[in-house]
Amino acid sequence: MNSTDHTQGNHANLLKGVSDAIYAFTDDLKLMGLSDRVLGMTFSEFGRRIVSNASGGTDHGAAQPMFLFGSKVSASVIGQNPVIDSASTSKSNLPMQYDFRSVYASILQDWFCVPQPDLDAIMLNNYQQIPILQKSNCIPTSVHDSNNRAGQNLVSAYPNPFVSNTTIKFESLGGHTMIQIISDSGHVIRTLINENMSVGLYQVNCDLEGMLKEFTMFDCKTNPSSKSKV
Repeated sequence: MNSTDHTQGNHANLLKGVSDAIYAFTDDLKLMGLSDRVLGMTFSEFGRRIVSNASGGTDHGAAQPMFLFGSKVSASVIGQNPVIDSASTSKSNLPMQYDFRSVYASILQDWFCVPQPDLDAIMLNNYQQIPILQKSNCIPTSVHDSNNRAGQNLVSAYPNPFVSNTTIKFESLGGHTMIQIISDSGHVIRTLINENMSVGLYQVNCDLEGMLKEFTMFDCKTNPSSKSKV
């Protein structure tokens, strides 16, 4: 949303668009039973000035409000209304009350339960903690483990590229495992694996004669992770 010009009137419409989008998104989360697992936040790489410019808008500035939403957010307004100097101009900035990195640090600690030593290493400093979330709302262990595995390669194919045959190697995390060949339009061409499997490393040989132009990836779903290999 841009408020560089013609802010008056249009600004309210832009905020309504943000509000409607957040409402629709959170309503979908409720219907899917995922409300307690999702935290949302608005952010911009720049703030806004105090006084309007010659175009009836506001130029980029130093400070901005941030909105956080979700069923586990501690509903409140954090911070004080700024005192605006009567001598302010279109070049004047609001003083920043909270460093945005404090918001990040608070979410990492209170939502993702990142230990303090890891937090300091990630943020490269020790930032102020802000009471954004309700207490004891760290994400479930299963989600935390899944996040830690986000960079792991659970599935690979060799040779790749290939003419007609390849071998798929994959890691099962235990439980239901499914490996499918997916077309470039998103349709399932063939299901190679669809069963409960023990934790471990596996491989399956594939004869894909004539399919080279029909698919773009192997999709591996092994509870609770999902990985794709082009």
